[in-house]
Amino acid sequence: MRRHSIQPIALWWQVLAAALLCLTSVTAVSAQHRRFLDRLRGSEQRPGAHGGVESEQRWDVAVTFSAQRSKTVTGTDGTFLMTGIGGNVYYNAFHGLGPVADLYFLRAANIAPHIDLSEYTYLGGLRYTLGTGSPSRAPKRLQVFAEGLGGRVQAFNSLFPGSSGSGVVKNATNLAIEGGAGVDWRVGRKIGFRVIQADFVQTYLPNGQLNIQRDVRVSSGFSAHF
Repeated sequence: MRRHSIQPIALWWQVLAAALLCLTSVTAVSAQHRRFLDRLRGSEQRPGAHGGVESEQRWDVAVTFSAQRSKTVTGTDGTFLMTGIGGNVYYNAFHGLGPVADLYFLRAANIAPHIDLSEYTYLGGLRYTLGTGSPSRAPKRLQVFAEGLGGRVQAFNSLFPGSSGSGVVKNATNLAIEGGAGVDWRVGRKIGFRVIQADFVQTYLPNGQLNIQRDVRVSSGFSAHF
C-alpha cells in the first residue's frame, strides 16, 4: 500500500501561501479603513521632517552592494567571500508591517582550484519597519526594520554533485530562507541611504554532505521612499 506524505519543502510553501493570503486580507481591510479616515479628515498630509508636508510612507526601494561570507561545506574552515549587488522592494501595508521582495546576484572566483561560483537568490516575505509614520505622525529620518523571507537560490558556473551519484553538474537550484535586519537614513523626502543590512541566509544546494549552506551577508547602498 502506497503512503502519501507532505514533503517539508511543500509544507513550507503552503505556510508561506497562507501567510501571504492573510496579509492580503489585512491589506484590503486596512486600505478601506484608511479611505474612511481620509474622508473624515479630508487629508492625510501633515508637516514633515524635511519641511512642507509629508504623507505616510508606503513604498521603500533599495539598491545595495553586498558581501557574503560563505563556506564550501558546512562545518569546515573552507570559507570564501562572495560579492555582488542586490535590491528589495517593500510595501507598508499596515502600521509598518508589509510584504517585501528581495533579489540578489553574488559571485566568487576560485572557491576551489579552477572552480568559481555565481548565484541568484529571489525571495519574498514580510518586513516590519519602525518609523514609517502614521495618519498623525510624519515618517522619521532613522528607520529600523526586521524581516523574514523564503524563496529560491539558483547557482551556476560551478560544480555540484549530481543526483543519485550521477557525476557532477554545473548548475543547481533549491530552497533558500533568510532573516535579517537593517537601518535606513532618510536624507530627503524621497531619498536616503541603506546604512547597513545584515542577513542570515540558509540555502540547500547539493555539496556532497549535508546539502545545507549557512551564510552571513552584509549590504549597504541607496534607498528611495514614497
